Amino acid sequence: MRIFHSRYLPYWLGLAHGFSDGAVGFLLVRLAGDLPIQQAGLLALLYNLLAFGVQPAIGWLLDRTRSLRPGLVLGLGLSAAALPLAAVQPTLAVCCAGLGSAGLHAAGGGLALLSTPGKASGPGLFAAPGVLGLALGAGLASGQTPIWPALAALLAWLLLGLAWMALGQARRPSETGTDHQPVLPGISGYEWALILLVGAYSLRSAVWTTFQLFLEGVSPAIPLVSAAAAVGKLLGGLLADRIGWRRWGVTTLALAALLLSAGAVDLEWGPSTWLLLAGVTLLQSSLPVMLAWLGQALPRHPATAASLGLGLATLLGGLPLLAGFVPGFSQPLLALLATLLAALALWIAAKAPPFQPRAQAML
Repeated sequence: MRIFHSRYLPYWLGLAHGFSDGAVGFLLVRLAGDLPIQQAGLLALLYNLLAFGVQPAIGWLLDRTRSLRPGLVLGLGLSAAALPLAAVQPTLAVCCAGLGSAGLHAAGGGLALLSTPGKASGPGLFAAPGVLGLALGAGLASGQTPIWPALAALLAWLLLGLAWMALGQARRPSETGTDHQPVLPGISGYEWALILLVGAYSLRSAVWTTFQLFLEGVSPAIPLVSAAAAVGKLLGGLLADRIGWRRWGVTTLALAALLLSAGAVDLEWGPSTWLLLAGVTLLQSSLPVMLAWLGQALPRHPATAASLGLGLATLLGGLPLLAGFVPGFSQPLLALLATLLAALALWIAAKAPPFQPRAQAML
């Protein structure tokens, strides 16, 4: 089936990502409407800890067992199982959704890296539909929409995933590329580059969380903020491959810093909101570059690389929200400094010793 050829794989993975995140958005919003606010808040916290906090461990396990395909299909299956469980076992439903999301992001992100070696387009194609699915699922759950259409879509994609596992041929890992091994007791310059990359991703995530919450509180911007983020991720990967990863990543973050800080002056719907949306687009366009660099840094551990960005860095970026500090990032000066700091970290990391060529791993 040509859809499972590596050329088309990122598109399929992106749609799977969109369906999975749509189920999560539907589940969490529906539970928030059906349960007491305190219980719903604890379940949302549980989901985030599982989906993002556990994700690096799942990514490591998938790489260790070379089980990216089964991990992706299992993630889809758990996401599908979460929807009917919500009515009878909310906690179990959230556990299924969290673990399913962790598996899908680690496996799907790793497969996207493998299917487009040396390119940022694959991570961008995988990441873009997620924010759209999340917004669509949340929007559907706010009404009285039944769960069955979403469940049917997930099950259809799950069947396609099972067919892919049965018909697809795995490729053997090449011995030409290896990850840099840690140097004990010190930390090598290469490892410092990885830390800077994760730090840049975390700062980007913290700023994104701030303005996402603000813009979604302005009703005319609810669909626009999701579209802006998706367009940024999609075009970011494609354009970065043409213009250059470092040039694109650093430039877009610097421009995003200026636009976000300018737009944050007036926290009401108006002309400044369009500056915020433009800033969100540029901010999100740096994500494929960061994921692609993590993939090149860990060529034989693609799921681990993906989970460092989509899991660990996203969780770190969400910690200010848990600490009640997110409103601070909407202040113009702090938004400017945080985004410029992310650009600086990315620029320094990019000047580290050249990353090794990507090795082909088992799909």
